[in-house]
Formats: sequence, structure tokens, C-alpha cells
Amino acid sequence: MIPPERLLKASPLMALYTVRSERLLCKQLDYNLLFRWFLDMNWDEPVFDRSSFSRNRARCLSTTWRVSFSSP
Repeated sequence: MIPPERLLKASPLMALYTVRSERLLCKQLDYNLLFRWFLDMNWDEPVFDRSSFSRNRARCLSTTWRVSFSSP
């Protein structure tokens, strides 16, 4: 399971550096230390799989964020 704060940080990272997909982001996490630093990952920590990234994002959007940002 990917911590929610990493999911939140990954979205602007993808937008700022024009990373087109989760797959490319996971590839760049293998060698880009700036991306790892921004996501609070250790240099020897394994990179999360792109499918788990998508699944966790869908889970968070369906529960926590939707409740947080919905109007009362």
C-alpha cells in the first residue's frame, strides 16, 4: 500500500515535469533522485508498481478525498 501523502505529492510532480503516465513516473523513480527526494523515499527503497499506484489512487479518491472535498 502506498501512503496517501505520496499519492498527493506525485500528482503535482507529474504535472510539473510533464510525466505522462504512472508507468513513466515509476520508471523515473528508478533513477531520478529528485523525484525520490520529493516523495520522501530512500534511495534503496523499492519503487511501487504502477498498478498499485493506480489502485491506491482510485481507493483514495473514492473514500477520503471525496468526503473531504464534497460540499456540505
